[in-house]
Amino acid sequence: MATIHPIILSDHVPIEVGLEWNLPKSQRGRWYFPHVLTRDSTTRDELRRAIREFFQSNQPGDTPLPTIWDAFKAVIRGTCISSVTSLYRLKAEERLGLENALQEAERAHKLSPTWQNQRKVTSIKGKLQSIYMNRAEVALLRLQRPYYDGGNKISSLLARQLRVKQSKGYIAQVRDESCGHHSEEEKACAFRNFYTCLYTSDNPSATAQERYLCHIQLPQVYRDTDEFLEAPFTLDKVREAIDSLPLHKARVLMASLSISTGLLRPSSSLT
Repeated sequence: MATIHPIILSDHVPIEVGLEWNLPKSQRGRWYFPHVLTRDSTTRDELRRAIREFFQSNQPGDTPLPTIWDAFKAVIRGTCISSVTSLYRLKAEERLGLENALQEAERAHKLSPTWQNQRKVTSIKGKLQSIYMNRAEVALLRLQRPYYDGGNKISSLLARQLRVKQSKGYIAQVRDESCGHHSEEEKACAFRNFYTCLYTSDNPSATAQERYLCHIQLPQVYRDTDEFLEAPFTLDKVREAIDSLPLHKARVLMASLSISTGLLRPSSSLT
């Protein structure tokens, strides 16, 4: 599913692409009281009516108070869910209506670019911007909800940060010469054996040293290479090296060497 949305917040056209994944549905988390209900007068009146009717129909008597309390919570939760669903449906209908109206207004403005059509397009875009900003605010609030929920419980926040830190530093597997170890006891034993053998004070035997060094390929210097490295520098070699440098660097180097030694003279390629 792909949809091209109208231009609202920027000069770019937003494109929405929906992908359907055949994955098992995740379990729903803990239910929270929707904060949008506290700002809706109709929902507050509905909650007052539901509370009054419930206690009129359920007087304390033969039914235990814990049972009445659990039933009351279920009724209030159902009322809140019904109100939130109705509010979300109304907001979705309002948003879709404004988007359709914006498309019609932009089409009319394209055919007849008048001041009235431009003002209508700007007015609809302003309403849609307020709706989109409200949705972004709700999304940010959901991301920060764990910190708001544990704001007065410092232990909860610290425990959550500790779990995140432990998960980042967790070692899932330790592998030694034999195989890999996954259990906590085997990993601890592998660490202990490795560092015990690593920091031992016993000097290795000559046989162990030869066995270790025989697998290492150390760099070697052959006879002809040794003679070439120990050969003295000549002035011709120095001039050849200086001539291979860029012109501005070669002139600076030649000047410094001429002043310090008095032996070098600029070659024909540098003049």
